[in-house]
Amino acid sequence: MGTRDRRPWAAPLSSWRAVLAVEEGPLWERLQSLHEEQAAPWRVRLLQALDAFARSYPDEAEDRPVVISRCPGQMNIAGMHIDYGGMPSLHMAVRGHDTVTIAAARNDDVVRLHSLYQNARGDRRLFEPVRFKLSDLASPAPILSPSLRPHPEG
Repeated sequence: MGTRDRRPWAAPLSSWRAVLAVEEGPLWERLQSLHEEQAAPWRVRLLQALDAFARSYPDEAEDRPVVISRCPGQMNIAGMHIDYGGMPSLHMAVRGHDTVTIAAARNDDVVRLHSLYQNARGDRRLFEPVRFKLSDLASPAPILSPSLRPHPEG
């Protein structure tokens, strides 16, 4: 599934659809190793996500490489991302509440996001699209930590 821009993890939508269309090959084996008896529903879910991506961005070229990533749902048992008391946090995966992201590079600093929630029963909710420029969020001047600033004595 390599692409012309040397990102082996990125491929055009048509390539992703082709390898997900059948229950065989390396990607199918990977889905089976991750999802076991749920591999077939996950294959369908990924195909649906690719279709949703294509509908959300109809103005983009079909041959533009995209990346698919998956992150399992998580639950923090002992604190949030940082345990301020110096104690270890316990994160647990929440089965069936994964986040699937499909992303494509752009030639500018605009980020466009479309978000679709779908649960195991097939209930769906499409959220309002979001668009912003990275340059609007970034500092206009470099930010240096005190340890990286030049010493006043040279």
